Amino acid sequence: MPAISTSVSGNSGRDGAALDSSRLHLIPVMGSPGNASNATEAMLAVQMIAANDAALLFLRRATADGQTVEGSDGNVLRATRLMRLFTEQLAAMAKLKGKTGQQKVVVEHVHVHSGGQAVVGAVASPHQEQEK
Repeated sequence: MPAISTSVSGNSGRDGAALDSSRLHLIPVMGSPGNASNATEAMLAVQMIAANDAALLFLRRATADGQTVEGSDGNVLRATRLMRLFTEQLAAMAKLKGKTGQQKVVVEHVHVHSGGQAVVGAVASPHQEQEK
């Protein structure tokens, strides 16, 4: 797998806030781009960090002193869209890692022939009952 650089120091946003090491606390939560199992996971992790950082930037701008109502609304709207994007990226990362959660199976038709048996209702394995 090719090496992926995750250096963020020295970059600065439009408001002059540097992307320094204080924001790297997000990497363990989302998975380090350097520890990704493939390039797609690494790129997605970097995009998730950027989307989260941008959302927080717009929330800071929305609450800045002297901000107009229209300016605040616009910044909150941008932050909301970025947070929604982050949630979608989180679902995509879980899908890439194979951690999609429980699946629901709905059986619509069951045919029971003579001599057969069927159970009607919710059926749980003994392992599932112990977790509750």
